[in-house]
Amino acid sequence: MLQPIETLTKRELQVLAMAVAGATNPAIAGSLCIQPDTAKKHLSSVYKKLAVSGRRKPWPSTFAGKLSKRRTRFMIASDGIGAVV
Repeated sequence: MLQPIETLTKRELQVLAMAVAGATNPAIAGSLCIQPDTAKKHLSSVYKKLAVSGRRKPWPSTFAGKLSKRRTRFMIASDGIGAVV
């Protein structure tokens, strides 16, 4: 049986990594060349799959470990804009 984190798409993982790092929806959208509403929809899907009510709630530490295992990395530049590498 798949763990909830394993059901996320590559894009959902990218958006999640950026959100967990503190990026706003507009910053996520700008980094991924998507619309802010699209970032919001990806996050809504992530929250539903992971049974998390939102980004302001504490994330279980197991998610952070799983994100790193999936090789999703996020860097925040000095201007506050992030990039998935």
